Amino acid sequence: MGTLLVFVPNTIVHEPPSFLLGFSKEDPRFDCRSVYVLGTQPFEKSCDSLQSISDQIVGTCSSKLGKSFKVSKIDPQDIWLTIRCLEKDITLQNCVISKKPQPLNSCIVIKYDLHSLMKSELFLCPDFKNKHEIDHFKIIANNLQIKHDRDFISSKYYDFYINTILVIFALIHIVLDKGSFILQYSTLISHLKSYVYSILWAGETCKKKRYINLKVGNYLMSMVLDILAGFIVYFMLNRWKSADEMFDSLSLSTKVVIDSINDLVKSLMGSPAGLKLNQPLSNLLGSLVLYYLEIWWAFLSLVRPILELAFLILIKIGFLGFTFQIAVFSDILAIVSFHVYCIYIYAARLYEIQAKGLYSLSRLVLGRKRNPEPGKVDSCPYSTEELLIGTISFAVLLFLLPTTLVYYVVFTGMRLGVIVISGLLNYTIYFIQTMPVYTTVLWLFFPCYTATIVKLTPSTGTLNTEHGSLIAKSTNASWLETIKKCVPDVLKPPHTVPIGQTMWKVASGKLI
Repeated sequence: MGTLLVFVPNTIVHEPPSFLLGFSKEDPRFDCRSVYVLGTQPFEKSCDSLQSISDQIVGTCSSKLGKSFKVSKIDPQDIWLTIRCLEKDITLQNCVISKKPQPLNSCIVIKYDLHSLMKSELFLCPDFKNKHEIDHFKIIANNLQIKHDRDFISSKYYDFYINTILVIFALIHIVLDKGSFILQYSTLISHLKSYVYSILWAGETCKKKRYINLKVGNYLMSMVLDILAGFIVYFMLNRWKSADEMFDSLSLSTKVVIDSINDLVKSLMGSPAGLKLNQPLSNLLGSLVLYYLEIWWAFLSLVRPILELAFLILIKIGFLGFTFQIAVFSDILAIVSFHVYCIYIYAARLYEIQAKGLYSLSRLVLGRKRNPEPGKVDSCPYSTEELLIGTISFAVLLFLLPTTLVYYVVFTGMRLGVIVISGLLNYTIYFIQTMPVYTTVLWLFFPCYTATIVKLTPSTGTLNTEHGSLIAKSTNASWLETIKKCVPDVLKPPHTVPIGQTMWKVASGKLI
């Protein structure tokens, strides 16, 4: 037999003479055996109650010599420890394994913090039974939290309330799934689906575990703060202006934006920044853009009642939360900037056609042509007529490219601006939903609930013993590492597009 590790809770120093309850685990890879003491049972208990837990008894503990007890009345495990507690010292007096005394110099007693390992769910390890990995403190935490109640909710109405909420939100989720193909591009509908699914997840988790864990607590606290922020914004908007006055201000701002785009396009039709553009093409493109802006403004005037309803929803939906107001605002932004997207598509397609044409015609100089196989280029002798037509076409596209490029750059910049604002709004929604308020409060004021790290230090002031003695102190990891472990699984960050891929699309004229 090699090293024997004895893990004992720090609470046994205050216990009366008792039996030690726990179990042992052997690791043949390192010729090591571990004994995990999870609790105690006083000697005064009846023999019948002791007989029922005899398979959990691994020894005895007492202060000084304590009172005697006939061990023959119970059937203990094949390991027996005799521990003596004096003040705050824990000393291993004797160790017997399979009826053979073991030398104490091969034993190490590790005193752990029972309260932290029993309360902190961050120590939990679902696969702690894996035979290939042994994490002693995760094993202890799992067994302690299975053995002891973790503030379980036992109200007779608890299941009724949870089941009612789950049924209601399950029906809402089914309705949203059926109509999602129609409103799949709406930020509000997407957020509502995520909101309903998150509540279903929180309800199922609470029903299964019967207590509020860190991830559910984080989400519920964030939801409460979200609703409070929505109320605050609602009352601030009501005190500032009425709904009609705010919508009139928004309409005026939209008119100012469209007028600014009109002025910008008219400047592009001249000589922007002193550039000499192709006047016929510039006038054609500018006229098309101005005509489209007039149509869009007429459309906004036509759907004004719908926009007023959307703006009213933006104000009233604050009762559900500030994130819903952000989602409605994102949808309104997408509607009022739709004309920018359409003009951007025209400019991008024209630029892409010219860029591809210039790239293809540039092969004339090298005497090459495109091969139908992907990535293949063949040599090709061109006739005089083909070279003449190709050179003229290349020159025409090249001299028209600056005019097209100016319009493409301007409206691509506008499109990128709208994408950035929409992305910031989506990230704001995600941040509000995942605010680690609950975890932060526990991390600051109740660290035992978020303990993650165990630090081993030599025991000081221990009586002269032959065995080693260590103290396992549970501490918190950094705040950032702790909150990363407590983010609700059901909430996913918004989809991000790599910057390199976006820049390539911009350079090549692909739609973004």
